[in-house]
Amino acid sequence: MPRLQDIHYLSQPTVLSCSPSKESNEIYARGLGSDMQVVNSFRKFGLVIPTLNEAGNIPVLLDRIRTALLSLDLDYELLVVDDDSRDGTQDVVRKHADADPRIRLLVRRGQRGLAGAVIHGWRYTNADLLGVIDADLQHPPELLPDLIEGVQILPMVGTRHGTPFRD
Repeated sequence: MPRLQDIHYLSQPTVLSCSPSKESNEIYARGLGSDMQVVNSFRKFGLVIPTLNEAGNIPVLLDRIRTALLSLDLDYELLVVDDDSRDGTQDVVRKHADADPRIRLLVRRGQRGLAGAVIHGWRYTNADLLGVIDADLQHPPELLPDLIEGVQILPMVGTRHGTPFRD
């Protein structure tokens, strides 16, 4: 089951991401009761999708993301940041972008790396809620509405990372 991870409330923009964990999902679900009220209102969600040779995954991923976001009353854009793939990823994204103007392709030549791709994508959006999702389908896009709702309800959410060992 998924959990909130690395969600940080910033004045603007706000950043969110998720990864699977049954234990944290239970904590998250208890925190979002029906008596909670929206305290943050966002105009636009910008989701960065870093890619390198993901032509086979992109159609399924984009369809799942768009389906998941249908339930939200929120403008969004999907920014595919490609590190100069050689498998046709860019052509696949262009085909989808031609059919849906909310999809944008940004190509980085001579650059590699997940963090750099994410930052690059965030620089090219005017969204006030930012997210990132891997293109390899390891994170379920169907969780995006819950994550966005969580950020809108909770004025501040944070995570703690550590090890079981003391320094």
